[in-house]
Amino acid sequence: MEFVPGDEAKESLKARGLTFEMILEAIADGKAIDFHPSSTRPGQMLLIVEICGYVHVAPCERRGNTWRIITAYPSRKHHKKHPP
Repeated sequence: MEFVPGDEAKESLKARGLTFEMILEAIADGKAIDFHPSSTRPGQMLLIVEICGYVHVAPCERRGNTWRIITAYPSRKHHKKHPP
């Protein structure tokens, strides 16, 4: 499964101190914890990754043979469910 970054000008990522490179690096380092459908957004999948010792959610959408990462945010809910 291949993941590609979304819009590099994503202000929400910058505000959270995250980059798409951090997300892709976490995937490459084997810190991808889970990948499951979004319960609120049809067609999206949620990639759960550990970044800097905390669990983050990265919503993704399918683009051909790849998954485009839309954004990422820290998640207390998933951190409790999947402690690092």
